[in-house]
Amino acid sequence: PEDRKAVIKTAMQLVGKVSYFWGGKSSAIGWDSRFGTPMEVWADGSTTTGTIRAYGLDCSGYVDWVFNNALGYIIGHGGGAAVAGNFLYVANEATEVVMFNLSQIMTANDGDKVQDLLSFNCLTNASFCFVDGNDLYIGEFFRAGDYDTKPEHAYTTPAGDEHHAWVCRYALDSEGMMTSNTPAEIISVREQVQGFAVKDDVYMLSSSWGVSTSKLDFYKGLKDSGKTVTVNNTEVPLSYLDSSNHTKTLDMPAFSEDLTVDGDRVLVSFESACNKYIIGKFFFADKLISYPIPE
Repeated sequence: PEDRKAVIKTAMQLVGKVSYFWGGKSSAIGWDSRFGTPMEVWADGSTTTGTIRAYGLDCSGYVDWVFNNALGYIIGHGGGAAVAGNFLYVANEATEVVMFNLSQIMTANDGDKVQDLLSFNCLTNASFCFVDGNDLYIGEFFRAGDYDTKPEHAYTTPAGDEHHAWVCRYALDSEGMMTSNTPAEIISVREQVQGFAVKDDVYMLSSSWGVSTSKLDFYKGLKDSGKTVTVNNTEVPLSYLDSSNHTKTLDMPAFSEDLTVDGDRVLVSFESACNKYIIGKFFFADKLISYPIPE
């Protein structure tokens, strides 16, 4: 009951003071100095995209701010994590990625609360993420009727492959911080992708659904679609991975998820935490599978 009272009391603090802003997020404790400041709406999918509005919060941003300020945590379902420099990026499966200080995470004790540094809205459903040098990749999961993506993410490759999901590549600076919320590149990928990795121009996708056999697919290089996507008044190149540059498929146990690279091998993790898919804990939840990356 006390937690409920705290949430309601905190929620009322912004009523009549902060306006709706498509894609608006805030990790601030207390008043965010950006509230009310004229800013461009950068997130796609709204009639207000590209216009100048007083900065505020969207629906999920408002809920996150309230719970963070009232109870000290952010609601969300972490879909993947990646490290760049001293920053930990966590995909939140709600079109946003949350960034933490890695040192604080590594030195925290069980039960400690670590405040995020920032959260930012991205173009995808933020189901998984991967860091390769100075690039952060954020991708989404698509399955028709269950996990749909935005209609504009659909793309038919020259080989005839039907795609409905994106992986966006964001540039990082030497410290591991994002340099812009506009991606440097968008990659069109197949359905049911749970993890992404790249090593020396070899691209890898982990895909799974339910108790069916998972797949680890390898691709050589990216294909240039010759098309661009307009993001924040910038023309972003669209690339793709499809059957024309696919080189190999490996079958894996069910519930495969994130990928990471260790030297010349790719490591595959499996569903291990989400109670919605608790059956995954009976497969390879406590294991990593390691495969050599083909040349």
